[in-house]
Amino acid sequence: MTLPDDILKTTQADLDRLVNEGTQEGPHLDFKRALPESWNDKAKHDLVSDATAFANAGGGCLIYGIDQNEEGAAAALVPQVFNPDDDSMRMASLLRDLSEPRMPGCRIHAVPVKVGDKEGHVVVVQVPQSWARPHRVKTNQHFFLRDGRQSRPIDVPELRGMFMRSESQAQRIRDFRTERIARVLMGETPKAIIQGVIVLLHLVPTQAALGAMQVDPLSYANPRAPGARRLPVFGLTSTSETRMTLEGIAGIRTSLNGKASAYSLLFRNGFFEAARVHTGPEGAPSARFPLPHETLESECIRLVEGFCAELIALGIASELTAMLSILNADRGVLNFDRNAYMLDADEGYFDRKHVVLPDVLLSSEVPAEQGMRPVLDLMWQASNIQRSPSFDEQGRFKPHLARQHA
Repeated sequence: MTLPDDILKTTQADLDRLVNEGTQEGPHLDFKRALPESWNDKAKHDLVSDATAFANAGGGCLIYGIDQNEEGAAAALVPQVFNPDDDSMRMASLLRDLSEPRMPGCRIHAVPVKVGDKEGHVVVVQVPQSWARPHRVKTNQHFFLRDGRQSRPIDVPELRGMFMRSESQAQRIRDFRTERIARVLMGETPKAIIQGVIVLLHLVPTQAALGAMQVDPLSYANPRAPGARRLPVFGLTSTSETRMTLEGIAGIRTSLNGKASAYSLLFRNGFFEAARVHTGPEGAPSARFPLPHETLESECIRLVEGFCAELIALGIASELTAMLSILNADRGVLNFDRNAYMLDADEGYFDRKHVVLPDVLLSSEVPAEQGMRPVLDLMWQASNIQRSPSFDEQGRFKPHLARQHA
């Protein structure tokens, strides 16, 4: 018996089944009878070494609050009495700060349980297989690997292989983006798009990068059908047109001339592409025109929120890599009133035709607007402005601040 893919949906009934079926510890499951009495150096090291061992292997779950017999089978629930909010945050902090590089996609869920008269929680720590592996434990700089029921140090040949696979997976993401940009520039889009500055956002879930995600396009083919899935599209709460493609399924926002002004394309392997075209004044195709940066930034954030919500609905961890590109960027400028902003002659202008920004990993634990801030800051820096003016000092997204600055 396994736990739900969305670990946050785990209930006592799921844990009871582990016990009733005598589920064995193994490569993807580790039972701990109790949480540490205190988070001393040894407890911190044990938590992070066990978690990195899963991340460096095939992923798995640590479960605090299940006793086991001599054969390593689940034998009884042992409710843990603690503050679930504070301790869960403490564990998440340890996993984040004591692993290098940071482990992507870890989730912690304290499941309320009652055994006899005793109430408490069982803590489930879900660690996905990582495409950023190998991860080491900062407490002793060692690498660990889950091997059967145990975690063990990684030997040199295994370590070398992990580094090679990690780079291969990262390269797979970059190659996907490079190919897609080329196809968009050649006009190979789900529907012909209008002319203008093209904002292109690629989102790759970590599980998709690992080859652990498959999408059924038919579940999106009829968005009006009961229970049908819907793709998020730039500037739309739902698609105006849906069509099947060789790659997967596309949601399209159609302009008045019948061409697409925006589209989203969900690939069968879980990779995602969204495009939005911004146009300037008619009759002046060579003139630069102001890009509505408030709309651009807001739409990027909303799109990421919509895609993450869709991943969660599919039972997929919402951690992903975001890659923003601006094609035909030399036709636009990132402001409305240059005099009001007191910009220098070259500020706000992109210095090249196509701007391809570095990829950024968005944690599932961080709201989309906070996760996307580095992406949007990079966009502004590419136009010789230090950062996006749409975030306040606390990092909250408030696009009206740009108008106040003016």
